[in-house]
Amino acid sequence: MNGRGPRVALLLAAVAAAGLGLLALAARERAAEAERRAAAAEAALRDAGARAEAERGADRRDRAGREARLEEAERWKSAALRKAEDLEQALGDARVRISRLETERSEARAEAEEARRALAAAGAPGADGTAPPGTDDGPAAAPPPKAPSLGAAAVTDPGQVRKLLDGLNALLALADEREAWTVASAEAADGDRLVRAVVEARAREGGLSRSFRAEEVRFVLSPAARTLEVRFRDGRVTYPGDRSVDFPDGRYSAILAVDPVAIRNAAHPLVGVSGP
Repeated sequence: MNGRGPRVALLLAAVAAAGLGLLALAARERAAEAERRAAAAEAALRDAGARAEAERGADRRDRAGREARLEEAERWKSAALRKAEDLEQALGDARVRISRLETERSEARAEAEEARRALAAAGAPGADGTAPPGTDDGPAAAPPPKAPSLGAAAVTDPGQVRKLLDGLNALLALADEREAWTVASAEAADGDRLVRAVVEARAREGGLSRSFRAEEVRFVLSPAARTLEVRFRDGRVTYPGDRSVDFPDGRYSAILAVDPVAIRNAAHPLVGVSGP
């Protein structure tokens, strides 16, 4: 009895030791599994971080590419706008030169017409050797121009007309021309036209270069060309020395170089606008 007690105790101790060993083994296996899972999670995290960084890098490159393309497009746009402005300025300058050439041609035609009428009044033959047209009492007189009719809203009060002319002359003073243009007088303002008006062009020194007396005068702004056209109908132009000639074909126009923004912003009722 006494001999079996120690053996049982030893056996129980061995069993306990084996159980503890198994528990320790299981714990080591669980620890190893946890380490593997932790390593896998860390690797997945690293992969996710790498992918995120790669995507951020790609986004940065894409954004940089888009910004570069936008900057390039803005440069092209700015260059195109500058070129368009230069072309518009060149077009305006060309129109001013054309207008001046047209004015010179109109004046030459008017002078030729005046000379022809003087010859006709003197009874001299024309350039082709034939007698000038007319009756036995003299050459046929041109019929006087028909006076323009006024609308119901026409301004005829002298004070109100003067106020409109003062505002218009302030705009004409902005013209970049060798001559200073002013509207000396008008009987009425009807819509965007002046009726029976006198317009003067003076040298910058003050001497009168030309004066225009017309039944109708209109002012038309062309923003793209940077010009203001003065259109006369039915009248005469008078030069120094009291030399006057009728408008050829009853029409006459002068084109002035102007700053279209200042003219347009003034929104004067007598200034029409042609084009954008």
